[in-house]
Amino acid sequence: GHGSRCVVTPASCCCPNRLHNEFSLATTVTLMTRYKWHIRHCEESDAGGNSRRVSVAIPSSVGATTMVVYCADGQVVEALAAELTSSETRDSPILIGVHSIEAVRAQEYLLSSNQYFLAHETFFSNELRWWAQSEYHVPTERDNSVVFGFSNGGAFSLATALRNPQRYAAAFSFSTPRLPMLPAIPPPGGPKPSVYLAAGNQGPEKYIRKNVLKLSRWLRQNGVPIEVSEKEARHTLDFWASEFVVAVGWLNSRARSNGFP
Repeated sequence: GHGSRCVVTPASCCCPNRLHNEFSLATTVTLMTRYKWHIRHCEESDAGGNSRRVSVAIPSSVGATTMVVYCADGQVVEALAAELTSSETRDSPILIGVHSIEAVRAQEYLLSSNQYFLAHETFFSNELRWWAQSEYHVPTERDNSVVFGFSNGGAFSLATALRNPQRYAAAFSFSTPRLPMLPAIPPPGGPKPSVYLAAGNQGPEKYIRKNVLKLSRWLRQNGVPIEVSEKEARHTLDFWASEFVVAVGWLNSRARSNGFP
């Protein structure tokens, strides 16, 4: 179901840091009898004046160490929550997703000097995080923060994490296509995000897989901690949702064992 209207004004607009909240009670969606997720959908205006939707899914059990995954193509948030539930994933993360706009999706997600990418990256990494903390009291520490995307959204998640290593501990970058520009690697001595790459090997994924493996070599050579997953899979949401569960398990295990660089 749809939640009440909520407008978030990015700092790049005339009213910086101003939040207009008109939420009624959250919609509670029971995905399985054992789990409940609080899922809200709201509308907000980005710096370009476009009406955007943000979906937020909060698991029933949340603590100070709960991960927060900021999702490109945020319209998949409910599907990810359902997959986490059906797999009985422990320590499920909070999911916050900005819905994409098809007409400008490639411009917003593929790194270049165009205003679309830079504006979306700023909104995604700054205003959205502040709003989520203000509205939902989600942790904003680096070690709790992850950025996720698939296809062009995978390119966005990788570039955003590498360009903002002080904000994100990790990136889930699935089925990432060839990048028009490679993001800069964080400088030596500073934090580097851990990156989970995933690709299938059927249909278009055959060609995407080659690029993902090329990216993995480039990241490894530059000292970025990575994990690479290859599956018998196509370029579909079913693949990305099931792999998301695996990536969450990897992330939780890494956080418990030795933390993040």
